[in-house]
Amino acid sequence: MNKKLLNLALVAIATMLMLSCSKTENGNVEYIPFQETDDGQWGMISMDGKVLFKDEFKNKPTIVRDGRFFVRTKEGVWEMYDASEKPKKIGDDYAHTSGFRNGRALVAIKNQPVSIIDTEGKIIKKLDKIENHEVDGVRAYKGNYAVFMTVDSLWGAIDKDGDCVVKPEYYSLNNCGDGKFIGVNAKYKKFVQKEQKNKVKISVINTTGKVLFDFSADKYENTQNQFTDGKLAISVKKDGKETWGIIDDKGEMVVKPSSKLKSIGSINGDVFTYNNGDGGV
Repeated sequence: MNKKLLNLALVAIATMLMLSCSKTENGNVEYIPFQETDDGQWGMISMDGKVLFKDEFKNKPTIVRDGRFFVRTKEGVWEMYDASEKPKKIGDDYAHTSGFRNGRALVAIKNQPVSIIDTEGKIIKKLDKIENHEVDGVRAYKGNYAVFMTVDSLWGAIDKDGDCVVKPEYYSLNNCGDGKFIGVNAKYKKFVQKEQKNKVKISVINTTGKVLFDFSADKYENTQNQFTDGKLAISVKKDGKETWGIIDDKGEMVVKPSSKLKSIGSINGDVFTYNNGDGGV
């Protein structure tokens, strides 16, 4: 989704995923829930149409990743099950869960901090504090990394084992995939709040916490929220018209914005799809 760069910090806070079960942005989906009738119970079916089980749950389960799925009970808690013909409950009862990504899920038992668990329900790490900051919330994993926010409204990132890879030094931080994060350092907070775009620097950070490059918030009109193969689609506005181009992970322009690039779709290596505004691609 395209976002204005000045709003990057504000949108991140407004849309933080506090352990949502509804996200399907990454990871291999093994089964999806289905009903045989509109008022029937729920079962699971594979992506190629093979029924795993049917008429098992009254409430709709989550999708299956890593052989696990979650179902919310009438009491409002989430239970974890294995993806088998006769699903077996595993682990504890959870107030919140992210679902699994690469063998890890973020969960919260009632009145306890967020924890990372494995597919057997074993707690890998409790995320009550990170880098001596109390944790307020954690987004779902994207790849092997998850963004977190502290109670003092600082953002950072952890890996699949809960180790901090980006210190909580940011006013906002987004996991853009491909081992990249886009963030606004907390030192620019007052300029963001005053909407002084020319005084705000946006940073592209790797999974060791190193800032790869910075750019001014008023340099680009929009950016895609996804790095792919070391590239990021950006747009500029000239003569009242928005055109798109592509930069690399050094901040260098590899495809200059052009009037024929009204939008950019997917990027794959050195090729990409685009729309020229007339329905042509």
